[in-house]
Amino acid sequence: MEFQVEKKQVPLHFGLDFMDEINRLSGMVTGGVNVGAGAVAEQQRLEMGDPTALVRVIYAASKGASPRPSQELVRKQIEQINDVDELQSLFDSVLEEIKNSFPLQFQLKKMKAMAEKANRKTGATNATK
Repeated sequence: MEFQVEKKQVPLHFGLDFMDEINRLSGMVTGGVNVGAGAVAEQQRLEMGDPTALVRVIYAASKGASPRPSQELVRKQIEQINDVDELQSLFDSVLEEIKNSFPLQFQLKKMKAMAEKANRKTGATNATK
């Protein structure tokens, strides 16, 4: 996927560099430690139509591009979109890329397994009370 900033096509990649960058920008912090999951949180925000999440995700996905646009330039480019269908198309394209990101899918699978395990433990504890 590419995103145009100041008439230049910027390649966007949703691999490990993206995961590193989005965790730096939006990762969950617990006890002062960034434990990641930024991509998961941003995916949910994108599904709700949050344009600031779109800025962060596009900026994170541009890591490695040369020259890399600043987050402010990405923001300005998105602010220039004044057509609902065009903005929706951009959201849809970015969400599709995220959903096809193997590192993110791997993380989601692990997080789901951990949540199910925690729910089973909680359910067992509640059943004994």
